[in-house]
Amino acid sequence: MRRRLPLTTLLAVHAVFDPQLADFYGQIPLPFDDAPSDQQLGSAYQDGYYGYLSKVLRQAIGRRVRGRYRVLRCAGAGRAACATAVQSSLAAAVAALTARFGSASPAAWQSDARADDIRFATAGLLAAVAKVGPIPWQNRPTFQQVVQIRP
Repeated sequence: MRRRLPLTTLLAVHAVFDPQLADFYGQIPLPFDDAPSDQQLGSAYQDGYYGYLSKVLRQAIGRRVRGRYRVLRCAGAGRAACATAVQSSLAAAVAALTARFGSASPAAWQSDARADDIRFATAGLLAAVAKVGPIPWQNRPTFQQVVQIRP
């Protein structure tokens, strides 16, 4: 199954990083995105360019960032080029969604929430006995702990 990246993420990655990284994407072992529907296992947003985008954008607007990039720049240049690149990527996303859904109104842009359902896989003896249906995707921690306090 080929995964479809969220349009805004894909366009933003290309707008921000293509001037410096376009020739290297094939050599960088990092997917652009790790959306919930990746493998329908419930984990998401653990890989991808999210942190790099956030950091380079914060750096471009002059915020203090830890571990400042010395070479990598938003759109390969200064603040004005970065702003133009981000605005262009957002305008391209709106245009693509308008064409896809036949309306410029975000209220008309519908998606199937069930496409992100978490699907369970059973193995061993349980596979023949128990079948667990899908559940809606949820943003949940990787580590969960239950603590009981007795009076």
